Amino acid sequence: MESRTERIPVQVSNDVTVMVETTILEQEQRVSLKTRPFEQVTQSVEAIAAAMVKTFETVQPDKAAIEFGLEMGLKEGKLIGLIVQNSTKANFKVTLEWEKS
Repeated sequence: MESRTERIPVQVSNDVTVMVETTILEQEQRVSLKTRPFEQVTQSVEAIAAAMVKTFETVQPDKAAIEFGLEMGLKEGKLIGLIVQNSTKANFKVTLEWEKS
């Protein structure tokens, strides 16, 4: 399946909306220009961080970091975070660091 991109409005805060290039994950989907909340993407980062914290609690490193590229996708009308290997394709580079106190 070939993907395509579209620019859609994303509400970052109450008074800030940005246009974001987004990968459309459904072949025949028609994309409306309705503004979507950025929280739909930040929830992906929160879920990844929570899963990594559980892992770090198990292995108990003195210090740990993860880094990944996050591309924004649109599926069933909702924004989703896509972890991508190629950093040139990512909308965001996310680095999460933990240090034992």
